[in-house]
Amino acid sequence: MWFKQLSFYRLSKEFPVETAQLADALDKTPFQHCGGLDWFFEGWVPPAAHLDSPVFAVRDCQLVTLKREDKVL
Repeated sequence: MWFKQLSFYRLSKEFPVETAQLADALDKTPFQHCGGLDWFFEGWVPPAAHLDSPVFAVRDCQLVTLKREDKVL
């Protein structure tokens, strides 16, 4: 899978978030396709197709994926 746009953000150690807490927060806004009157919609999706959680944690890193769909008229 190739990325269309990729951004890296480094958070300080003063902002420790457990993987379970982050996954619970991201599960509140999952990705959905645009509705009838929506111009766009953004939501969180799993970083890989074989994952169920929106957070992939390895070593000291956490990978999350935000998906956006724009309606083209």
